[in-house]
Amino acid sequence: MPTKVEQKNNAAGQDVDVQLGQEVLPPVAGQESGIRIQQLYWKQLIQLKVECEYVRRYQAVYRWWVTRIDVTKAVLSVGALGGWAATQVSPMIWGGVIVAVQVANAVQNILPTSKHYQTLSALVIVLDTLFITALGEWEEIQAGRVDEAALAVARQNLMKQMHDAQAKHFPTGLHRRDDLFKLAEADAAAYIRATFGTEPI
Repeated sequence: MPTKVEQKNNAAGQDVDVQLGQEVLPPVAGQESGIRIQQLYWKQLIQLKVECEYVRRYQAVYRWWVTRIDVTKAVLSVGALGGWAATQVSPMIWGGVIVAVQVANAVQNILPTSKHYQTLSALVIVLDTLFITALGEWEEIQAGRVDEAALAVARQNLMKQMHDAQAKHFPTGLHRRDDLFKLAEADAAAYIRATFGTEPI
C-alpha cells in the first residue's frame, strides 16, 4: 500500500494528509471525522490481534506444564506397577504411589494449571473468531461501504466483545507477562505486514 494519500476535502477545499504509522487508510465518506473513526477501528483491530497472540502464547506456557504433569503421572504409575510386580517389596509404598497417581488423575481438571490451560484454550477460540469477524468488517470499511455512524458502532461493538470475552473467561483479569506480550506484539506485527503489506501502529 502507498505510504501517503492526499484527499481533497469537499467542505473546506483543502488537501488533507491521511496517515497511520506506515499505512494510509482510505477516507470514509470524504470526512475527516470518518477518517479518525476509521483509524480508531484499525487500532482496535491491531489490539485485538495482539490479544489473540498473547493468549495463544500464554496457552503454550500452560500446555508445557500440563504435558509434563501428564508424563510424570504416567511414569510414576507405570514405575509403581512395575516395581511392585518385580520386587514385591514394600507393597504399601508402591500402592501408595498408585493411589496418589489415581487421585491426581481424578482432580486434574480442577488443578489451577489444568483449569488455566482449558480456560486459555477456550479464550483463544473466542478471540480468533472475533478477529475473523473484525477482518470482514475491515474489508467493508476499506471498500467504503460503511458510513461514519455505522463505523463508530462497529468499533464500540468490537471493544465490548473483547471486554466481554476476557471478563467471561478471566473475571479477575488475565495476568500480563511482559515477555510474552512483547512476543505477541511481534507476532501481530508480522501478521499485519504479511497480510496488509504495512507496519502496524
